[in-house]
Amino acid sequence: DGSVVRGEGRGRTIGFPTANVAPRNETLPAPGVYACLVALDGDTARPAVANQGRRPTFGEGSPRLEVHVLDFDRDLYGATVRVSFVARLRDERRFGGPEDLARQIAADAALARQVLGDAI
Repeated sequence: DGSVVRGEGRGRTIGFPTANVAPRNETLPAPGVYACLVALDGDTARPAVANQGRRPTFGEGSPRLEVHVLDFDRDLYGATVRVSFVARLRDERRFGGPEDLARQIAADAALARQVLGDAI
């Protein structure tokens, strides 16, 4: 569980806006990309893909949880979210630039849809 806080806004510029979650607890999975479900302010959970890690394509930063909610376009700043990790999709890695990262996120989102199946 956590609150959505402002990030650098990079996800939005490459077509995959993310909710930067400030977790209320420290129980997080290992760095990587995950298929997950996200409940927004107690509503029904929605399918999502998440990155837990340091965002190496943009330089090594402090660890962050960033969640892209699939087929969803709403301002989430300040919202309380519950992220339920369903399956690990891959390790976190550095890409050659934003375009390469965007292509990989699209592939990650497609895989998350397959993994989540009936949850969608």
